[in-house]
Amino acid sequence: MNLKKTYLRQQREKAGFFVLLLCTLVWNIAGQSLQSANDYVRRASTRFTQGDIEGAIQDYSVALRYNPHKAVTYSNRGNLRQITGDLDGALEDYETAIRLDSQLAVAYYNRGNLWFIKEDLDKAVTDYSRAIELSPEMAEAYVNRGNARIATDKPAAGLSDYNKAIKINSKLGAAYYNRGILHYKSGQIDAAQQDFRQALKKTDKVIQESRYLIKPNPQIATIYLYLSYTLYEQQKYEQALEAISQALTADPKLASAYGVRGNIYSSLGKLEQALNDYNQALTSGTKLAGLYFNRGMIRMQQNDRQGALDDYTNAVAIDPGFVEAWNNRGSIHQQENKLKQALSDFDQALKIKPDYPFSLCNRGYTRVLLQDYSGALQDLNYAIALDSQLADAYINRGSVYWSQQKWEAALQDFNQALKLDKDNPFALSNRGLYCWKFGQKDLAEKDFSRAIALHPEMENIIKNRLSTIHTIAAK
Repeated sequence: MNLKKTYLRQQREKAGFFVLLLCTLVWNIAGQSLQSANDYVRRASTRFTQGDIEGAIQDYSVALRYNPHKAVTYSNRGNLRQITGDLDGALEDYETAIRLDSQLAVAYYNRGNLWFIKEDLDKAVTDYSRAIELSPEMAEAYVNRGNARIATDKPAAGLSDYNKAIKINSKLGAAYYNRGILHYKSGQIDAAQQDFRQALKKTDKVIQESRYLIKPNPQIATIYLYLSYTLYEQQKYEQALEAISQALTADPKLASAYGVRGNIYSSLGKLEQALNDYNQALTSGTKLAGLYFNRGMIRMQQNDRQGALDDYTNAVAIDPGFVEAWNNRGSIHQQENKLKQALSDFDQALKIKPDYPFSLCNRGYTRVLLQDYSGALQDLNYAIALDSQLADAYINRGSVYWSQQKWEAALQDFNQALKLDKDNPFALSNRGLYCWKFGQKDLAEKDFSRAIALHPEMENIIKNRLSTIHTIAAK
């Protein structure tokens, strides 16, 4: 049976970038009739920083009744409308702002954010580029243009934008975080880890500069989460656990953090703690296929086959293309001697991924049990061609040769399996049976003893196989 953890891989695919929103603050508005407008703008800004978005929108609307020609006020109100999900209202405000002042960089920037949300990425890049043209030191525009470029499969251009943003403003935490995500997705774990650490140093609750108020990024937990990913992949498990603790301190409801901590505990052999974390993640409302899959892995190690079967079934219901889950569910059916169901699951896995050696190996062995030796050899030969280091494939092919009384070919495969995995109890027991059959009982006893020491359940299996050999010999 071949099992594989995939939770982190799935999380990597779901990685998200921080998008920065800007409100420009204007304090000096001349003219007697505009004094009240100024007051409302001031109070709108205060309400925004306090999280009273609706109140801030109302104040900007009143300010616009006093001065309907102030482009920046439209831009700011559009920003807040966008936050509340009123995208049509936001777009109307941005376009009014640009019509009133075609040189207002922040209006192009905010409209770019709206296009990004609408997934109209070419328009987003165009607006971010215009904002940069008008305000070359707007680091946030580089960050968000980098996001859009990466979303259009232009990672090199995205990386260039993040680098430029950091050069302009080395305190911009989102730039480090987003660059870290890019490095992480491309497998540059050390570089990603450095960026995540910098992001944690640079990200404050609110960052204020001379011209912009940047919307808070309440993503400290997420940065710690991705830092833990890099530490996990480097097998720095204790440091990864510390990062997860920080993530959960920042956001106790972050289900992904429990899932990753479950992976860490699993790697440390702390199965009960891993199981508890997977349970916590799943009861938090996050129904990810990878969470069910990994909990199924733990349950398999605890001999809870029914629980594991349920988890793998949930995993493929959520993600029908989850090859490893089909493979593992088939393995359980195989162990339960439900061979037709096992064959069906392996067939499904191979329909999705025809060159998946683990399912080829497992289907091959299922066919051995069904005495379909021709089909079994076809699967096992292909599995070995795809992965010549797969010990189980040699063991299973050796079993085919054994059934066909091709004794020397069987021995050759059992020996090859032991070259690849010297402590494989199945290869040891099979080679021991060969030695026993051909009178090399001292060698057989050595192999049997090692197999049983590694896997005590092998004792009964060996006894049954020896009994079969004796019965056949007697006949």
